[in-house]
Amino acid sequence: MELTPGGRRGDFLQVRVQSGEGLEKTFPGTWAQQAFWDATKALGEEDHQFNFSQSIDIGDSISIGEVWEAVAWMVRRHESFRTLFVEMPGGRVGQRVLDAVEVPVRIIETGADLAASHADDAVNDWESRRFRHVAEIPLRVCLVGPADGSKRLVLAISHMCADFFGIRLAVEEVARFLGGADPLTFPRPVQPREVAEFQYSERGRNVSARAIEYWIGTLLDLPPMRVDPGFADRREVRFWQGRLSSRFLPCALASLASRFRVSDSTVLLSAASLVLGRMTGTDRPGFMLMCGNRVNAEDRRNVSPRVLEGLFSADVSGGDFAALLKRVQRASLRSYQHSQYDKIDLLSKIHSAGADRCRLHRTVFYNDARMEGGEASPLATRSALEAFELGDCRLRALTDNRGDEDIALHIHQNRDELAMTLTADTGLVGPQAIQDSLREIERIIFRAVKDYS
Repeated sequence: MELTPGGRRGDFLQVRVQSGEGLEKTFPGTWAQQAFWDATKALGEEDHQFNFSQSIDIGDSISIGEVWEAVAWMVRRHESFRTLFVEMPGGRVGQRVLDAVEVPVRIIETGADLAASHADDAVNDWESRRFRHVAEIPLRVCLVGPADGSKRLVLAISHMCADFFGIRLAVEEVARFLGGADPLTFPRPVQPREVAEFQYSERGRNVSARAIEYWIGTLLDLPPMRVDPGFADRREVRFWQGRLSSRFLPCALASLASRFRVSDSTVLLSAASLVLGRMTGTDRPGFMLMCGNRVNAEDRRNVSPRVLEGLFSADVSGGDFAALLKRVQRASLRSYQHSQYDKIDLLSKIHSAGADRCRLHRTVFYNDARMEGGEASPLATRSALEAFELGDCRLRALTDNRGDEDIALHIHQNRDELAMTLTADTGLVGPQAIQDSLREIERIIFRAVKDYS
């Protein structure tokens, strides 16, 4: 195959993949694919919020040909990466699994003519262009590095084909393949068309019906929620985002999680729930908790998205943080148990039941996208407290469309640093209040560590 190196937009290699399975037909989409399909339509033609990437370090002993062989193997193995999406009757999304595809590939050689920072800009450009799902597979591949040295393989994808767990699974498999693992030893993947087949079966419909019953009952029981007008500071650019980065929060979260036998996600969700309760003046805030259910072995062999919103609500009254942790733990489990459903059916029945009376219950989002936690040893905890300093917090205006989102807290972890981003409509929460809210989450956590050490 001919390689076309370069850093200019539009220089790429087409890698042809032949599966030999002869599918070439359209299947119903999964519930998660439907949710992302509807969200991408609402955001508009040029929006790329649902694009993300994952990278693999490639040693200098691995040839470019071996890299492309691994990518082709991944695409043959997982139908998600060779699927087009089409709209079917009733607004339903369909997945058209292709028997042969061309994967856009771009090679960016760094060195004297192209610095590493410029290479990063080129990768970002590759990732930041919207996928046209009806005509373009949801995968682009970029290989970055010097011609005769170690490189970085970047997989840029759309959420229509994978979530964070799924792409990490695919990356781990590619790394093993490049390391010489026998492909025959890999467990058979579960394909999204198989997931959809279950979801539209009688058993799947029963799962959805139970979730919808929980949603309607909870929404009707929740008190109305509105942000205190004092938080607002409307700006010409409607949405602003604050980002707080901390090297100390991972350890603090792990310490509290170990102390109270809960997950560190529960600790962070508890602090965020307290802040949201104060922001909205309610002891029972309700909001969307992003849930990526993979509770059995089959789910963990499927790269396609399983993420859907779960409806979360917990009582945040009282001053006992330890008791709050247990309440939030129980509430989050209920949310996860009822987070797999047919969203078109859910929204229709919420409306019919009059359970859509409070917009904020379904436009405030919490998404903890971390895969790993911090260290919980007493020594690490003591070191973190002794060296503690406030995380770096920055603000910026956002010019892109946010869809139905009014307030959103996202959590990511990059090596030993935890990052929280709070995005909000400034008509509800202004820039200063965004920053103050992030700082308050940080303070709640470190105050709890000191109180319970």
